[in-house]
Amino acid sequence: PTSESRTAILTHPRHAAALRRAIDAVDQSLAALQQGMPLDIVSVELHTAADALRAVTGEVGAEDILDQIFSRFCIGK
Repeated sequence: PTSESRTAILTHPRHAAALRRAIDAVDQSLAALQQGMPLDIVSVELHTAADALRAVTGEVGAEDILDQIFSRFCIGK
């Protein structure tokens, strides 16, 4: 079957949002390539896409989770 005929069922809105982020990041990386941007710039978007996909597949490490938690708090001195 072609990719157009495959259907995925997403049970969590956060998975749908993560997939949208991944698609947007891949689109941005393709646009950057077409514009002749340096590969290090393109790779930033590809890393963003990979991070979003890891969030869907559950391949997020403990450090990533802690970074997410502590990014929401302002810890003052």
